[in-house]
Amino acid sequence: LFFAEESNISSSIANDMPQVSLFGEGLERMFRDAILAVGNYGDIYEENVESIIPRARRNLLNPNSKPGPQLYALPGVLA
Repeated sequence: LFFAEESNISSSIANDMPQVSLFGEGLERMFRDAILAVGNYGDIYEENVESIIPRARRNLLNPNSKPGPQLYALPGVLA
């Protein structure tokens, strides 16, 4: 979901997701199918959470940070 958002891949172009055989040949389309069904992380956030917690600052993907993106849990979600 995060890779798809970083690569600007949404459900309308889910077939642009690379096939991954991480879990065996039978599940190569697993990530493509997930994006096709629900969209990327940004799409899911916008549809379900954006009206409650606007996506800004720490809730954004941060592709310019080193060594890579920093992802933070939503406030109040930690157990």
